[in-house]
Amino acid sequence: MPKHNLIYPYTYFGLPQSPDDRAILDGIVKEIQGGQPNLSQADFVKAALDYLAKNHPQGMSVDLRGQGGKAHDILIRWLNTPHSSGWCEYFAGAFVLLMRDAGFPARVVSGFKGASYNTMENYYSVHQAYAHAWAEVFDGKDRWVRIDPMPGADLALVGEAGSTGGGITATSGWNAYLDGLRMIWYRRVINFDQTDQAQLADTVEQYGKEMAQKIGFRFTNAWQAVVSWYIQPLTTRRVFVVGSILALLVLAWWRAGTLRNAWLRLSGTRWFTRMNRLSPVRLNAGRWLQRFEPVWLAHAADLPPAERTVWTQVRGELLALRYGPPNPSANPAQTFQQAKRLLRSLKRRAVSR
Repeated sequence: MPKHNLIYPYTYFGLPQSPDDRAILDGIVKEIQGGQPNLSQADFVKAALDYLAKNHPQGMSVDLRGQGGKAHDILIRWLNTPHSSGWCEYFAGAFVLLMRDAGFPARVVSGFKGASYNTMENYYSVHQAYAHAWAEVFDGKDRWVRIDPMPGADLALVGEAGSTGGGITATSGWNAYLDGLRMIWYRRVINFDQTDQAQLADTVEQYGKEMAQKIGFRFTNAWQAVVSWYIQPLTTRRVFVVGSILALLVLAWWRAGTLRNAWLRLSGTRWFTRMNRLSPVRLNAGRWLQRFEPVWLAHAADLPPAERTVWTQVRGELLALRYGPPNPSANPAQTFQQAKRLLRSLKRRAVSR
């Protein structure tokens, strides 16, 4: 067996110093070799993996109190306790001790095994649940060979050369959405630096240019379609279409006050009350009172009697809409329009003077 003071990679021959531990380990290695001390590295690896899988089941609990014979090292005690379960660190550490005692450089490696692909935000995430430990054995030439001693280990490790994606699972639905929000928060808020700012600005600029081009293209096409339709010969169908459009515009203009009044009445007075908010009728009445009341106080005494009567009536209707009980028969849109006309007429009269 090479000595410990030889150059790399033979520094990976370290073993427990206790004579009892070494005696137990030597006995297990001889059992694995089966009377053939000159097994090749490949044959010994296979035999050691078979031994571990046969004598130690995978589990998340280990109880070695009072077991393992005279062994002091916990891995030796675990190896010397048949049918004792263990997790990845036990299998990797025990396998490395067996390889070293048999004369093959070996080491324990820890990292992560597997990953999940977020289909919502298109990124790979590696969680603590993927933490794992495995082993590597020097091939005697120039590279370390990765070996996972865990029973049933058939998933490729993250970053493994030539991996076909084993161990990568796709996440979707609410889990992917929530994890995507967490990643966006980390990238765009916690870790948002000048590079990210420049990248975001470029993305927004490019998106704006593309949107402007699309809008311009669609507007041009629509305008060309209108021009093309306009220069066509006059037909009965075209006359009907133009007449229908004009009729709809006239009807909309004529009934604009009625439509607005319907909206004000149907603005969900009960719904606004439930949300502790004023209805649109009361809000609009309050705004018109703020404009109407100062003018009324300043000019009411100078108005002719007939005009003062109209002003008094409109003011009373505004006060009723703002502070009175809801009145289904009221016409708030008409009241607001009358207040607007009165204010404009008084303003025009003051300018003419």
